[in-house]
Amino acid sequence: MGNIKDSDFNLEAVIEQEVFSQETRSRALSADILLLPEFNFRSKGVRGFYGELNGFLKYLRKTPGITGLELLENPGEEKFLDLRCSDIWMPTIYIAKEALFQGVIGVASSYIYDRLKGGLSADVRAHLKLYSKTKNGKTKLFEYDGPAELLPKTLKGIDAQEFFKG
Repeated sequence: MGNIKDSDFNLEAVIEQEVFSQETRSRALSADILLLPEFNFRSKGVRGFYGELNGFLKYLRKTPGITGLELLENPGEEKFLDLRCSDIWMPTIYIAKEALFQGVIGVASSYIYDRLKGGLSADVRAHLKLYSKTKNGKTKLFEYDGPAELLPKTLKGIDAQEFFKG
């Protein structure tokens, strides 16, 4: 369901893609928290965000201590992926500052919990990818694909010091 592993994800290479303007690249490189679109959705070359983006953004923006939040997309070019299921597809998150890690996973946990309180069925699944760079420069990935009701507990169980140790 949820696991932490080393990843070959290279944020700088993603940001340098020709599709992004220089302004977008600058904002992305200076971001503390970067929400990433899905690239090549369903192998059709489509780039877009999952539908949970707007709700999750509202949660992040109203959370004290959460700063430097950006979307990796050119202004006005945001696209949303059409998924016809009740699953909760969280945006892919890149956390640039270790100090924000616990806050972001806390917000994600609260967001999922509140979505479940809203009357979603018990068999709803949640999907989340969270990247960050460790102290030794490696990229780590936390990936979750499982029952939505277990995601908050799984997130709270992540040891940030262990995650960033590399």
